[in-house]
Amino acid sequence: MMACQSAFLRVAVAWRVTLAFGTAYHRRELALLCRLMLYLLLLLEGYIPERDSVALADALRIRPGDIVCFVGAGGKTTAMMKLASELVGRDYRVLVTTTTKILEPEPAPDERLVLAPSLEEALQEVPAQFEEAPVVILAQKRLSKAEGDVAALGKDYPIAVRPYKLEGIPPEWVEPLARHSGADVVLVEADGAAHRMLKAPNVHEPVIPPCATLVVPMADAEVLGRPLTDEYVHRPALLADLAGVPLGQAVAPEVLAVAIAHPQGGLKGVPVGARVVPLLTTHSPNARFVALNHAIRLILLSPHVHHVVVAHLRSNPIRWEIYTR
Repeated sequence: MMACQSAFLRVAVAWRVTLAFGTAYHRRELALLCRLMLYLLLLLEGYIPERDSVALADALRIRPGDIVCFVGAGGKTTAMMKLASELVGRDYRVLVTTTTKILEPEPAPDERLVLAPSLEEALQEVPAQFEEAPVVILAQKRLSKAEGDVAALGKDYPIAVRPYKLEGIPPEWVEPLARHSGADVVLVEADGAAHRMLKAPNVHEPVIPPCATLVVPMADAEVLGRPLTDEYVHRPALLADLAGVPLGQAVAPEVLAVAIAHPQGGLKGVPVGARVVPLLTTHSPNARFVALNHAIRLILLSPHVHHVVVAHLRSNPIRWEIYTR
């Protein structure tokens, strides 16, 4: 932390010197120069992220027996399905489910969809399907059509989905399913965000089962600089209250950090003893570098957060970076 403060102090001094003696520069050129200086100082101070392109499961430190719950916004379903595919490559059996509602994934050849209206049926059908495929997607039932939701995802959405919503399972089902279904890892989408980039939970959210061992608060980092409105943020008024900022203001790093690491934000409902690894998604490498790094450092101030992962989920293989204290 002292090293980080030292780096910022030197950037501030350099900015003042540049303003005093660099009168020939335009404002934009000054900003670019200071961004470069900040980047170099971060490298010198040891803030060099761990990079890899092998498996997102490694970045999140997922291990056999984990019950992983995804909350927040910015690609929860995509992250779950990509992780399921990765874990199959390690000969894991993966149960994918939700305690809310999700768009129905189009099962791949090594995936099966199970609709079970009761826990008893789920405990019978899921193990049977694991005999045929390593990934089982579980929900209670198929709801009404959702063509509008599918269209809103865009043509470059990285996973295949059907135009239906699936109703999730009660959170109390998760523990017996983890114990008796034969799954090595359980992936749970435990929150909804209406396809927005950022969110704050309401009084009934998220729906995290008490048995969760790893909670992954998520956000789309591309929200930085965009207005704090319903167009980009799910329940913007709640987030504005948590962050103490007005509606419509540009989303600053502090607001993103509140959404991820506030006890009534991304940390709400995390079971005692569960690990917390935030996942920030991006659409392009090095997007908004300075603002994103500022947000990450603020998130890492939380004693509950071990490390932060930044990932480009639409790349193949997934590109990711790990940031630690």
